[in-house]
Amino acid sequence: MAPSGEGNGTPSSGIQAPGFSGRVVVALSGGGVRAAFFGIGVLLYLVRSGANKSVSQLISVSGGSVPNAALAISGDFSQMSEEEFSRPMSELASKLSRNGTFFIAPKAKLLVLVWTMPIVGIVTILAENVVANLFPNVPGVEAHDGNLGQIALDGLSTAFVGGAVAFLILVVFRARLQRRGFARLLENVASEAPTALSGLPVCNVRHVLCATDLESGQPFYFMRDRIFSSWLGQAPTPESVKLADALYASSAFPVVFPPLKFKTRDVVFTGGASGKQRPQVLRLADGGVYNNLGHDFPELWLSELRMSPPEGFSAPLDTVEPQMLIVNGSSPPKPKTRIFSKYLRTFIVMYENTVQPRLRLLRESTSNGPRPIIVDVDMTPDDAVAESRSMLGDDPAGRKRAEDVDSALKEFASGFWMRIAQQSTSTKTTLSAIGHDRAALLMQHGYYSAMAALHIRFGFRLEPLPERFFQTFAGLPRD
Repeated sequence: MAPSGEGNGTPSSGIQAPGFSGRVVVALSGGGVRAAFFGIGVLLYLVRSGANKSVSQLISVSGGSVPNAALAISGDFSQMSEEEFSRPMSELASKLSRNGTFFIAPKAKLLVLVWTMPIVGIVTILAENVVANLFPNVPGVEAHDGNLGQIALDGLSTAFVGGAVAFLILVVFRARLQRRGFARLLENVASEAPTALSGLPVCNVRHVLCATDLESGQPFYFMRDRIFSSWLGQAPTPESVKLADALYASSAFPVVFPPLKFKTRDVVFTGGASGKQRPQVLRLADGGVYNNLGHDFPELWLSELRMSPPEGFSAPLDTVEPQMLIVNGSSPPKPKTRIFSKYLRTFIVMYENTVQPRLRLLRESTSNGPRPIIVDVDMTPDDAVAESRSMLGDDPAGRKRAEDVDSALKEFASGFWMRIAQQSTSTKTTLSAIGHDRAALLMQHGYYSAMAALHIRFGFRLEPLPERFFQTFAGLPRD
């Protein structure tokens, strides 16, 4: 049975703000490590302003699932103080900025092995040659004919074979290695946390990791107590599913990583549109394949609960639509060389025809519910102020709050936020390390963009922070 308050539509305790009452649903987009850090900045503002007390669902895709998973094992986000939030998230930020989340970290032994293989091959051949000349009667050791160039060529041939084998091993086992890498990352955040998804602590916030079911072409959602797809229906989360598995599925970008094979033989689904004929094995890929924003979960989940409530489910369903906060940390790649421009053009077209149209429709929404707030890495905090102003209408208090945000942003040098946004969007969509400075910049960008939008719209507290705070948060030593 799902606990009252864990994403069932029941409001949490909430906070007092001049223009807000109710629940907040946060959706963290994909976008690699860039999206992870941008999202951490937004989440930090929610905690410092007290807005986290109103969060009932935290939904994520791909890179955004990294901080989501880390928070899921760290306690109840809606009840966290700044210190309780900063303890695990600063550890995560430090690890991500230094090593990223890719299973081959910058100093990984496997990567070193591949790069040093030619040297090892040449040295091996030379050593055999020296030994054979000094000790001609040693069995199994023969001198290599030819000059030094020939010996080097033989060494390179040996190295090529060894390197090809090592590369093949990486390709074949990359899914397993990446899942282990995610598991180690989460262990660093909370060493004693449960590894099973179903073993996560019960809390007021429903943490949702989004993947894409390649069979149906529909989203597939992992939660502590349920797995869900509008096509398959819902089922209790199997004890065999680990949090690292869900994180992998959410970020298994096609070609780079194979989809997660999820066996459904022993899983009993209820509801759904597929009927009784369900595949025995699902292939789950990056959630961004279907929707890189992940914002469609609340409506789908509420509809499922109304049509097929789980056995023993008794929590009332709130009919008040929550306030959606969409954090978009994705941005189209910006090719710097002609070598990869055609390859990267594929991703640019995907972004322009999937993410951008969704963002445009969300901004132009005319539904009766609350208009979503979009915190976008492509926008500066000044842009967030302008967009929020356009939604105020005849609201003198809101206009006054906008002036207060303007004053807070002007504490920084002219052109500062434009440079911040340019550097943010130029950060590659990657799982690799990006360094402390870039990580701090992305968190600061997300923090101030969220502060601008949420203070103007609802009066959540203004909580400016010095730039050095984010650098320390990202793992740089304190002064």
